[in-house]
Amino acid sequence: MATNKPETIGARAIRFVQRQVLMLIEGMQMPTKPAVFGQQERRKERERYRGTKQERGYGGEWERISQIVRKAQPVCMICHDAASEDVDHIVPFNGLSDPLRTARSNLRAVCRECHNRKTRGQG
Repeated sequence: MATNKPETIGARAIRFVQRQVLMLIEGMQMPTKPAVFGQQERRKERERYRGTKQERGYGGEWERISQIVRKAQPVCMICHDAASEDVDHIVPFNGLSDPLRTARSNLRAVCRECHNRKTRGQG
């Protein structure tokens, strides 16, 4: 009895390598750029788990706000040593209708390292 399970990324990678070997044997030219296995699948899986950036409140409106904050604060507001790349919510917001999501007083520009450290709960 056959089941219709979705193909795993590992199985897809094995098929890719098998095709590359056949191309070598048959004298066909191999691609010059290595394939990134499952990049789209990983993104879709992550979005299924977390929701899309729009669903989480980081769509076009957030991009505009983020750009304004980073322009006003070009240096990280935590370490004061690196260029700001991200915008951090000082107090986390609860849902898209929460005024803290876009309140300028709740936002600060930070470097990627400081933002990742805070997001992981280390800072």
